[in-house]
Amino acid sequence: MRNLHGKYPALNKFFPLFILGLSFLWLGSSSWGGDEIPPPPAIAPTPEPRPSPTPSFPGSEKEVTFVNPDAGVTLAGTLTLPEGKGPFPAALLIAGSGPNLRGPFFLLVAQALARKGVASLCYDKRGSGGSTGDFKTATCQDFEKDALAGIKYLRQLSEINPRKVGMIGHSEGGLIAPMAAAESKDVSFIVVMGAPGLGGAKGRDLYIAHKAAAMGAEPKTIEVLVRMTRDAEEVIRSNQDNLLTGKKLDEILKDGFSGLGEEEKRKGLFVFGGETVEAVKAKALSPWYRSRIGIDPQENFRKVRCPVLAMNGEKDAYAAWPENLDAIGDALKEGHNPDYTLKAFPGLNHALQQCKTGSPTEAVPHPETLAPEAMRLLVDWVVKHMH
Repeated sequence: MRNLHGKYPALNKFFPLFILGLSFLWLGSSSWGGDEIPPPPAIAPTPEPRPSPTPSFPGSEKEVTFVNPDAGVTLAGTLTLPEGKGPFPAALLIAGSGPNLRGPFFLLVAQALARKGVASLCYDKRGSGGSTGDFKTATCQDFEKDALAGIKYLRQLSEINPRKVGMIGHSEGGLIAPMAAAESKDVSFIVVMGAPGLGGAKGRDLYIAHKAAAMGAEPKTIEVLVRMTRDAEEVIRSNQDNLLTGKKLDEILKDGFSGLGEEEKRKGLFVFGGETVEAVKAKALSPWYRSRIGIDPQENFRKVRCPVLAMNGEKDAYAAWPENLDAIGDALKEGHNPDYTLKAFPGLNHALQQCKTGSPTEAVPHPETLAPEAMRLLVDWVVKHMH
């Protein structure tokens, strides 16, 4: 199913501004930070999605832990089981960037899956909540290994069918899932929501321009932000010494922001994922960011052989539609994946919620976690492929 319209209108719109630039980050996180970073004080924050009250579901939840032995990390999670004896198919739920805990975004997903006979496991990222380890030193590859440890744990449970265990990832979780599925045959399916599809200069340029535009940034600001991220990335790639790199980043940030007014600077800091220049610099120097800029999502999707469902909101301000969803489909086709579904939802944002503009600062006027149409497709697709 390919529900896509047009080829790269957003890229064409901003092409003159950033054809020479590279941006820092793209996809479900701020370009230099995580999904959970609050906006600057002058910009109205977006409330964290909260699940609506739901009737009890026929199943059970229990607190569990599993281990990534290579890293010596213990991950704490919630295992949600359907009613009955099993063995059940299961999904590992992978959150977006930042030190995310088990939270409301996946709560209704777990319950909806359980009602249809599918178990799930959602866990706190390493160094967060009940999980051990150091989040600040973790890389994307570390998060991939943690996810694969979760798959191994599920496959060993008597309640779970070891031949039917997959992954559902949102935002950066949609980057980690294909990384893991490309490496391991134990992953039976993947669902990615608001995931990056484009890599390299095109993907990062599109991300920075698209998110800045959603913030209402002026064309001059977009051009400056792209140039800053291009220069910063070149410095980071060529220097492993954080002290030297930090000094050069100071110069890039000072020079770039000096020509912007206070309001445009606040928008730029939000796009970069921090409230201050120092916070932005710290994220740019993190092991996570150094690992992130080297990942090409298309390269991983080309290697995925299990069934894939990729979903985006057409008003996603992070993983721009249709460019990223198109790129995922192209990579799966090039890799001769025989079973994949692409779906874009009109009127939904990065969190697959109903919205008006999709701007990162827009307050969603209701407490839904996923829009009903997105939840319905997710659950129906998983049930169809796992039963």
